[in-house]
Amino acid sequence: MQNNDVSHTFCGSRAYVPPEVLRSQPYTSFTVDLWSLGVVLFVMVAGLMPYDNQNPRQMLSKQLQHKLTFPRKILISEEVKTLIYEILHPIPSQRKSYSDIVTSSWLTNVPYKFRTKNNCDKDDLLEFQ
Repeated sequence: MQNNDVSHTFCGSRAYVPPEVLRSQPYTSFTVDLWSLGVVLFVMVAGLMPYDNQNPRQMLSKQLQHKLTFPRKILISEEVKTLIYEILHPIPSQRKSYSDIVTSSWLTNVPYKFRTKNNCDKDDLLEFQ
């Protein structure tokens, strides 16, 4: 399947699929994957799902209203909140693209040095087999 190929098949876990899939509308795998990425990123930074999937109608309603609730007690930067909000846009054409994501301020404005075995202290490494 190419990025712009349209699909009509429902697949995936309800909590990770966007409104167009829940509404049985045609979709492209590219925009559906972006949405799922947004859900995973939300879970990684917030420690919970962005939408409660116990009630599918309520979940869809919140998705379509473009509402997100982040936990207050966890320090989450405004940059990543904004990025997640833009990825989880209910209108597929309005979602951030992959290039928008990798060039977002959340990823580019953070001082980060890519570490390898060659440039870090051996005490920082734990081998896993």
